[in-house]
Amino acid sequence: MEEAPPCDSIGGLCTDTVGSFTCACDAGFSGDGLNCTNIDECLLSPCHADAVCDDLVGSFTCSCKPGYSGDGFVCQDVDESLATCNNIPGSFECPCNSGYEGDGVTECTDIDECALDFCDTNASCNNTIGSVDCTCNVGYSGNGTYCENVNECDQVDVCQEYSTCTDTVGSFYCTCNAGYRLHTAQIGSEDGDTIDLCVEIVDCQDGFRGGCSHSCAAGECLCPACWELGLNGKDCSPSPQETEVVCSAAGIDIKMSDCVVGDNTVELIEGTCKAVKSQDGAEHILATALNECGTSALHKGDCIMFSNQVIFTPPEVNGLIIHKKIAAQVDCFFNATASATNTYRVVNETEPEPFGIQLKKGFSPRSILFPLNRLSHKM
Repeated sequence: MEEAPPCDSIGGLCTDTVGSFTCACDAGFSGDGLNCTNIDECLLSPCHADAVCDDLVGSFTCSCKPGYSGDGFVCQDVDESLATCNNIPGSFECPCNSGYEGDGVTECTDIDECALDFCDTNASCNNTIGSVDCTCNVGYSGNGTYCENVNECDQVDVCQEYSTCTDTVGSFYCTCNAGYRLHTAQIGSEDGDTIDLCVEIVDCQDGFRGGCSHSCAAGECLCPACWELGLNGKDCSPSPQETEVVCSAAGIDIKMSDCVVGDNTVELIEGTCKAVKSQDGAEHILATALNECGTSALHKGDCIMFSNQVIFTPPEVNGLIIHKKIAAQVDCFFNATASATNTYRVVNETEPEPFGIQLKKGFSPRSILFPLNRLSHKM
């Protein structure tokens, strides 16, 4: 006859050893192993304050009270406003409101509509508590649940002049018309200050270099080092990174790198005011008072603009003038509150037309440097 286990049959654990054994009580029981008694864990209040504890043999369970949701260890009040309860014969029902799911009695949780592909495939989805926000992507229009392609070509001036707009799904592109080419023009001193334009493909064999200010090849106007091709695709201007204009009460200083000047003779409108090399030879400086070297003044309201032109005269080749002179307009603006800005633009030996005065950056009687902030061009 088999001998009965030496340890308690309920809650006892027997471990065999060499020539003997040991007894111990399992988790949820107390005693010496030979006699084990169930521990009532509910006496230790292991559950949440808004939960009910149910003691079991060797264990226990926690469940949230009605009106609360959770695992019994953590219980949260159910927001009854998330459900709408209705009386029915002999009972009631509480369906969760739109945007929520659950039994309505113990819990209503937010539905993640984005996980259900609620929005249009061409929209961005942002799940919110009890709702969802759908926004059509750029290039599409609609309420977000339905998005359709926008034909950007129907809009005014979506492409530059002398180009044709082609609509695509969610986008568009512009191509230059026949006889024109794409030209990326520098419009400021920063590398990213550029604009894409369509400019005329020039006839380099017309005897006038296609109207280019410097040179022409393969239907394009070319510029020397440290010069930039302007907006019209024909006139070259000193590169903004290679020039600097100083506007102050004392006058106007124009600084140009040696690379910009090259072999040219550089002077202001009055030919006696010529550029002087700096001591290190790295730059050329033209300096004038506000009433000297042909500097003119234009009043507009409570503002005044002082202007001059930097004339670049290329050297003769075997006694012949091969390249025409280039005139770069320099303007300094002053207003009644003593603030100033400047512009520097190629005008190709023609008088500049007056334009709106923009006032930026302050100055005092001492000399303050102002970087070039606008390039414009005129045939």
